[in-house]
Amino acid sequence: MVAGTLSTLTSIIAPATATIVAAPTAPARPTAEPIFPPELKTRRPASLYLPGPYSAWYRPTSLQQLLALKAAHPDAKLVGGNTEVGIEMKFKAAKYPHLVAATHVPELTQVG
Repeated sequence: MVAGTLSTLTSIIAPATATIVAAPTAPARPTAEPIFPPELKTRRPASLYLPGPYSAWYRPTSLQQLLALKAAHPDAKLVGGNTEVGIEMKFKAAKYPHLVAATHVPELTQVG
């Protein structure tokens, strides 16, 4: 069992601070093959915490962080795409004060 307080969890999953800069656009060349940006191939996703008025959204990047969040918030809803949760919240008036996206936990995204 992983123990920790909420302040420990928020220090584990710190709010992301980034500046978005628009890239210059090049004219379209219909004969050219689109190239995936090489810098995105080496990008490492960061843990994320987004507080909101009704729900807090967490995105852990390790199994240890996920277990610590679930221990601190046993009622947290694990999300993997948010399709059914969005429907439940919008049309069925379901309340989820803590949403945890397990999409960036390597142990949960590997086969075998």
